[in-house]
Amino acid sequence: FCTVIHIKSAVEKSTVGGNMKRRFAIAVLLCVACVLCGCNGTNRNVMEGVTMLNTLSSEKFSDEALQNDEYKAAYDDFTYSFFRTVTAADNKKNVCLSPFSAYMAFSLCFAGSDGKTAEEFKDVFGLTKEQATEYCRSLYAHFVQREYNDENTKINLANSVWLNNADREYVKDSYLKTATDSFNAPIFTCDFSDKNTVDAINSWCKDNTDGLIDEIIKELQKDQFLAIINALLVEAAWINPYSETYGIVTDEFTDVNGKKTQQTFLQKKTEAYYYAEDAKAIMMPLRDNFSFVGILPNEDVSIEEYCAGLTTEKINKMLSYSYRRAADVTTRIPKFSLDYDIDLVKIMKSMGLVEAFDGVKANFKPMAEFPGGNAFINTALQKTHFELDENGIKAAAVTYIGLGKNAYSGETPKKIEIFLDRPFVYMLMDNSTNLPLFVGVVNTL
Repeated sequence: FCTVIHIKSAVEKSTVGGNMKRRFAIAVLLCVACVLCGCNGTNRNVMEGVTMLNTLSSEKFSDEALQNDEYKAAYDDFTYSFFRTVTAADNKKNVCLSPFSAYMAFSLCFAGSDGKTAEEFKDVFGLTKEQATEYCRSLYAHFVQREYNDENTKINLANSVWLNNADREYVKDSYLKTATDSFNAPIFTCDFSDKNTVDAINSWCKDNTDGLIDEIIKELQKDQFLAIINALLVEAAWINPYSETYGIVTDEFTDVNGKKTQQTFLQKKTEAYYYAEDAKAIMMPLRDNFSFVGILPNEDVSIEEYCAGLTTEKINKMLSYSYRRAADVTTRIPKFSLDYDIDLVKIMKSMGLVEAFDGVKANFKPMAEFPGGNAFINTALQKTHFELDENGIKAAAVTYIGLGKNAYSGETPKKIEIFLDRPFVYMLMDNSTNLPLFVGVVNTL
């Protein structure tokens, strides 16, 4: 069942893209899937008791809202507020976040909110409920329906809603229709008291991140009636790959505590860098309009201080053309791989989303109403994986939100060196939208 749904999504992407080779490959995969579903019991057992309630629309989404500067600015503000809040809480640790994945998942919650709860969402997101839904619909259209011609690039964006059978009558069809129509989220109904449901949720996450994130939860919280999940996967190769014979060097990396270790670095020449008063940045191109951004604070600026001051205005100004400096730049980027997970409840509360987590005050009436009870967010998690090597970047994220029910009670180029050999900030940027999909900090290696 999982295999068929996954390939169904691939067929839709292929149809939009119009790539004949991909259509042929998907047709072959469908034949293989039919065989697998008939003889491979693993997926069948994992999804036992799980029913897909809805049929996903074949309607072609529009990405028109991506051109809205207000929406883009609001997303960027959320990104760097999210980053500042997490790095302040996880001081001196390596951090990897996907503001994009969090934005998608929490927007699905926002769509089912009302009253003061919706007002707090609006303050955190900088948009109304309708605007956030419209923007997410356009983001989905752009990333899923965009044609990727380069075989070295892969992106998968998926949303899903999981509904407890016992609470089906209390969850409103109008909300489920919004989840399907605007977020392209399949609605899975299942028994939340069955351990198999946890396995099915984890299997869905694993399938949609190519195995990079194979478990998001170990159990479902008591009285949980709904789970909202976003999964994001990006694999992009360098336009000019590094080789073992040229471009790979060993040198020291000095971590946030001053400890020096030998690390493998990717070294390359480039023709420009980005300059600000407190930092320098490099932007290294990946295939299909992605980029790796590495930001190195000046030596008299601590990584904690730099992260605490990171804002939309600061990043946009630094990475603008007017702050681009022509130079003969030698760059070094350490090879690294990290996994990161974080409980988002305290983080989102710190950002101003408080009432949504309150079992008495939360207002999710457009989503669900229970006799003698109230819907609220009782779980919010994000897991990410990020690896960078001589071939390119692989990055994956899963954001999981559980809702429970609570009983009331022109210049001459100069030669410079920018070596990311001490704590630095990094981003995976989508150049076509100028959106940071992943943002993090490396403090230790």
